[in-house]
Parts: sequence; structure tokens; C-alpha cells
Amino acid sequence: MREPARPQVRQAQVGQRAAQPHALGVGVDAEHVDLADRLVTGLAGYTDDLAQTAAKIDYFATSLPSLLLFNDDPQRRQDLEVELLRAQLALLSGEEAAARRHLDTILLADPSHELALDLLHTVQPTRSLS
Repeated sequence: MREPARPQVRQAQVGQRAAQPHALGVGVDAEHVDLADRLVTGLAGYTDDLAQTAAKIDYFATSLPSLLLFNDDPQRRQDLEVELLRAQLALLSGEEAAARRHLDTILLADPSHELALDLLHTVQPTRSLS
């Protein structure tokens, strides 16, 4: 039995703007641009819904020691996730300044947020000392 066709993702060449979504240096073959656009639109819709939904603790999936020992604010965590998703969406749209603003919001609240720090290097690559 033959497997269904999968979207072929390729690295964009230096100086080349690949088809949308093009940020992060990843291009999409022309035949899969519509699928990529639908996925980005779906992610944007999910992000908007998440931003308008109050965070709740899933007590079934939370251990009692975690509840007793850690002072975690689920709404704050969800708000940071929304900002991260918005930063990623901004990069997919080629809006690096907007992405940077979202990442700055995250890092102001949590300076050690690993995913935001990783994404920040995409927006602002580290410079070599040489």
C-alpha cells in the first residue's frame, strides 16, 4: 500500500524569501502553500481562543505534592503561552518587530523562559566575538 503524499519542507537559501510561511528559514513547496496557510490560520484561531479562555487546573492530571509545594499561576502560564504563539505567528508573517515585542513581554515576566529565549535567537541572532 502506498503512503499518502507528505508536504515537502525544504531549507530556504540565504537571501531567498520562500513562499508563506517563510520566516524561520523554512519554505513550503508550491503545491502545499494552501495547506500551510490553513494550518497558520488554524493556529491563529486557536491562539485567539486560548487568549480569551480562563486557565483552569486539571486536578486529575496534577499530583498532590505539586499542588502543595509549588505556587504556580495557571493563568500567567497560559498568558505566556499565548504570547509565545503570537510571536511564532508574527515570525511566520515576516513581522519580526511584532515577534520581538511578544518575546520581550514573555522575558519580562520570565527571564529564563527557554522557548522564548530560543525564538529570540531566531529574531536576533547572537553575534560572534571575532
